[in-house]
Amino acid sequence: GQGSLVNISPKLLAEVPGEVHLDLEREGVIKDPFKNFEAQECSWMEEQEWWYRKTFIPHKDLDGKQVEIVFEGLDTFATIFLNGHKLGSHANMYTPCIVDGTKHLVFNQENELVVYFASPLTAVAGYHVEHLECANNTHERIYARKMDMGYGWDFGVRLVTVGIWKDVYLKGIDTVESKDAFIYSELKNGYANLHLEYRLINYVAHEVKTKITLELSGIGFDHELRTEYEYLLLPREERKIKEVLRVDQPKLWWPHTIGEPHLYYLKTEVKNEAERLLSGFQQRIGFREVRLLMQEKGDNRFIFEINGQKVFVKGANWIVPDAIPARVSKEKYGELIERAVEANMNMFRIWAGGIIESRHFYEFCSEKGIMVWQDFPYTCSDYPESEEFLEVAREEAEVIVKSLRNYPSLVFWNGNNENLWQYKYGQVIYKEVLPEVCRRLDGTRPYWPGSPFGGYYPNSREAGNHHNWEVWHEQKPYQAYAEDDSRFISEYGLQGSCHLATLRRGIGDEYLKDTALWQNYNQCKGKMDFSEASVAIHNYQNVIEFHNAVFKKLNCYTVDWGEVKNVKDFVFYTQLAQATGIKFGIEHFRRRKYKCGGSLFWQYNDIWPSVSWSCIDYELRPKLLYYYAKKAYAPVAVSFNKSGHKVEVWGVNDDLQPFQGELQILLLGFNGNILEQKKIKIELAADSAEKLTQIKTEEFSGEKTFLYAALYRAQEMVSNNFYYFLPYSKLHLAETKLDWRVQKVEREKNITKIDLVIKSAHLARGVFLDSESGILVADDNGFDLPANQERRVNLKIQDFEGGLTIKALNSPEQEIIIKSC
Repeated sequence: GQGSLVNISPKLLAEVPGEVHLDLEREGVIKDPFKNFEAQECSWMEEQEWWYRKTFIPHKDLDGKQVEIVFEGLDTFATIFLNGHKLGSHANMYTPCIVDGTKHLVFNQENELVVYFASPLTAVAGYHVEHLECANNTHERIYARKMDMGYGWDFGVRLVTVGIWKDVYLKGIDTVESKDAFIYSELKNGYANLHLEYRLINYVAHEVKTKITLELSGIGFDHELRTEYEYLLLPREERKIKEVLRVDQPKLWWPHTIGEPHLYYLKTEVKNEAERLLSGFQQRIGFREVRLLMQEKGDNRFIFEINGQKVFVKGANWIVPDAIPARVSKEKYGELIERAVEANMNMFRIWAGGIIESRHFYEFCSEKGIMVWQDFPYTCSDYPESEEFLEVAREEAEVIVKSLRNYPSLVFWNGNNENLWQYKYGQVIYKEVLPEVCRRLDGTRPYWPGSPFGGYYPNSREAGNHHNWEVWHEQKPYQAYAEDDSRFISEYGLQGSCHLATLRRGIGDEYLKDTALWQNYNQCKGKMDFSEASVAIHNYQNVIEFHNAVFKKLNCYTVDWGEVKNVKDFVFYTQLAQATGIKFGIEHFRRRKYKCGGSLFWQYNDIWPSVSWSCIDYELRPKLLYYYAKKAYAPVAVSFNKSGHKVEVWGVNDDLQPFQGELQILLLGFNGNILEQKKIKIELAADSAEKLTQIKTEEFSGEKTFLYAALYRAQEMVSNNFYYFLPYSKLHLAETKLDWRVQKVEREKNITKIDLVIKSAHLARGVFLDSESGILVADDNGFDLPANQERRVNLKIQDFEGGLTIKALNSPEQEIIIKSC
């Protein structure tokens, strides 16, 4: 709804759900904080206090009932007033605020609801933090139970948000209420027990006879499964209800990579003797069980098991899709999750420095078969261990667990991000408070103290989960991933620019066209240590570094792709370097299947237009990493592994049935000549990784040849891959011209679908299709194209207005003219 925002004169219209930066930008008080250095120009807002005011007339149906005012999200240090009376205070962005408005609410006339927000800086000014360490030196966030990344991070802008960021509504309680429902399944042989636990509260001073109806509907039912219970509640009684419903032959919830994520619909109603509805709840549920396997064959492991079946994790780390979380729409969540399914991912890790995500996120993940690893919100900092803070941590965790435990997609609780690895204080939270809450209020999912954690020190590779930042932060080459023998890799990554159209949303052309900027980039050579990188977050040399680019590190990984002469080169080379490195890592970890339990690269999405570790940029344009990860995470995949003077060819099969087919291996010249070839009939066992063959390479001329491998099933290619003996800069690769033809163009609403066929006379490296208008999503992009082979590519472009281009590393950019547009 709308109300007024009282801080500056005159009063401004405020949107709720919303946030003060959005309101002030809409009213012209500030410019877009994402543009150039404008976020720094908004820093004065952190020091202000803000007042929200709303007048309303309550609905007559609430008269005579107890009325709660429910704020699903307040960010963050808030005090609530109704008609001049203080109702309560709240200081936690992650949890809802509920205040009782019954005494001061008046009917048939206007009421005034006021929410006061203290400055997020002054609200914590009285706490002593001198003994506590904190990443980025942002000590003001330690005591603030609010989104950490808002104080500035290496992938995002400092934008300390304030406001009523989720829905607000009045809730009338009519004599009896059901609360805190906990729904979980227990799988048996041929059936499942569906457990339902909740609190039933009688708010009135007389007995109430209740009738409770449970209805379960879904796949495999000819009709609803329905049962009824009756309870007599004594005056003011609160009773814990536990019911068990037997369900024969239920369809199970599976990660989409190994099965169907079957969901059922559970509806519960609480009525009185007169059949009047008093309360109830409804939830989509799934029948599934989860375990974390820590030992196998006498060795340490970190393997997720769903319904008794081991699952290799393929996914990425999820961050909030906007630096201003109030702006994220249900549609944006849906599109991001659908893209993950298409990219063969089966898990997101919800990183600790963001928010407890919207219900839309967890619902979409449950529907699409994406597992969720949920961090509790503690990251890169010491945290207090006082009784007062521990009680805050306990109460917050109780709310989080109760709110998320019914989603089948949620499979894992994790205590923190990098605190056990790098910080001293706060361990009582992760090792005592959080596990106790999870055991008491859930108990159906594993809890783990932190990421990383395990082994003789928290980030060891011998046990638990591991973060690999030797590549990137220590500037080791991406090939160093081959040395990583960790049991589970929950963070690793490389930076790459967002697409040019997205970059222009954040940076003006006057900066991007500056040739001195790119000369400076090419001169950024040599190593920088981690402390230098941390300082760089605050000491920006230019606007693109303000948008998170670390030139010195990026240059280490792009130098083999070519000299950056302009912004288009910068986008292309950084994306190629990022994609190539993470593809290499994914393939390595998958070849170690179940010795390594999974791969979660850093990171999936973005909070603003920037240069970051994401595979999809802020405006939902897939970067080249997205396409490379999609192929590397394919259910059946072929990959190469250099071992001494040999190159091994590996196959990975995630399907739960064997793969039978043919492996074709070619040694090709850049001009398309076949120098050697081999065809092998193969069978990959179900859910396995196997070395298929190996090739001696001493006699090959790496400057002019490459290896190509493809897996076929019944004449259909299911996976292919390329192996180059030398970096791109050392290859003797001629310039080529890409030939293309448009096969078909269709327009449906705001989506343009284009089918292209592409061909090249010589090997084309990194064929890149882009559009500066609209949002382009292809079935593949950034691919290599052997000489004289045709490649069909399907494009979907949202809001396309022309300007489709094609190029490769060794082929100049051309415009593809789409006549029907």
